[in-house]
Amino acid sequence: MVQSVFQFQKLKFLVLPIISVLAGLVSGQTASAWGGHGHDSICQAAVHLVKNEELKSFLKYRAFMVGHLCNIPDTAWRDLPKEVAAIGAPTHYIDPELLGLPIPQIPLNFATIIRDYTGKPSAYKPSETIKSIPDEFGSVWWRADQFVKKIGALKSVYQNLTVPMEKKDQQDPKNPYNQATFEMLTAMGLMGHYVGDVGQPYHNTADYDGYDAHHGGLHSYYEEVVVAEFDEMLIPRIVQEARGISNPTLQPGVSTLEKMRYMSQIAAADIPAVLRADPMIQESTSREELGMLIRTPAERQPAQVGLQKFNALITKQMGRSAQLLANLWDQAYVDAGKPNLTVYKWFKFPHTPDFVVPDYVPAVTTAQKKLK
Repeated sequence: MVQSVFQFQKLKFLVLPIISVLAGLVSGQTASAWGGHGHDSICQAAVHLVKNEELKSFLKYRAFMVGHLCNIPDTAWRDLPKEVAAIGAPTHYIDPELLGLPIPQIPLNFATIIRDYTGKPSAYKPSETIKSIPDEFGSVWWRADQFVKKIGALKSVYQNLTVPMEKKDQQDPKNPYNQATFEMLTAMGLMGHYVGDVGQPYHNTADYDGYDAHHGGLHSYYEEVVVAEFDEMLIPRIVQEARGISNPTLQPGVSTLEKMRYMSQIAAADIPAVLRADPMIQESTSREELGMLIRTPAERQPAQVGLQKFNALITKQMGRSAQLLANLWDQAYVDAGKPNLTVYKWFKFPHTPDFVVPDYVPAVTTAQKKLK
């Protein structure tokens, strides 16, 4: 059985924000980073920010597919066997406080972090020992990098394939060129989810739900409840915001991991602004009783008020992610050898892509068996 501290301690994927003290009951509320509306909007906005015209044209024609794929890690992959879901869950965040390092100083070699910090006291909770870096620290940077590399690896595949020139070949589901292009499209969409995650401030802190700051329950309110109040103009707002953002890491020679780390750094820096804007009526409380942590979330004004308070922050954060995602798509397309996309006429829809096991995390054999 794969150990998952996430399941019992962090619950970033399945937030438990409400505990009724009198009845002794726990009421669970699921929370998805940015929610379905948010992730879909970020990924569809990113399509319009792609610089390579051939790739942009290819993705624009399939923007609805990309938006769907960007939600798969929060939808279809949640319903997989628990051993698989336990491995996938911590790939959506990082907790820098666990290591006690400023984000810019966190190593980019995941194996190095595992080696140097497993078995050490947690800097976030010194009385606790770090048992599993993949579960407790998270790995959103490496997850995005995995998909960039997955797309880049298609270069050797394309080099051995014949570009289909006849219409019947361009629409043939068995054509290897079509299959490779479908794989690239799928990987680009899935990658978009994690680039969206890294732009959300509370996916970059151990205080993921705001209880340390007495703002408990903030996570799902900020990223899902409020985002659901945005209207149909969210995508153009994200595109406009992204075009005005300056990101010094979006330059040739800067690695995906460096770009993701920088995004975590600036997203986490927004946390004080989020706390100041939080329309709380009553602070959250936390206490222990009979060895059980009892948490009562903060009382807040309705989501419509939250939208007024958080509108600019959320749009900016989504704009950053959309800009970064477009940059990584461009990079991955070049890494794949810039295959000819104009010949792809296959209309297969990526309904439920297979779970992609994190290739940078050791000891995932249990999950792999469950996938067979």
